[in-house]
Amino acid sequence: MPEFRAGKGKGAAELLQQHRQIHAGMDVFEEYLRKCRSGETELELSVMKEKMDLWGEVLLKHLDQEVQTLGAENMRKYWTIAEIRQIPI
Repeated sequence: MPEFRAGKGKGAAELLQQHRQIHAGMDVFEEYLRKCRSGETELELSVMKEKMDLWGEVLLKHLDQEVQTLGAENMRKYWTIAEIRQIPI
């Protein structure tokens, strides 16, 4: 499926680029929470919101696009029913 073709830079599929952005944001968020849990940093909801805002918009866009991409209409273009049944769930 073209939506998932790997590439680098501008040639990478949008969904894959979004995955990288989401994971980078989650890493920053996770590090902040780790520091809060250890007592190194005090939890501040405004700071937590800032860290979530870094990747929240791309996450919501990504989820909307994945619903369309992985919907039956689009999947029929690339996969047979037999192939779909072989996908491990």
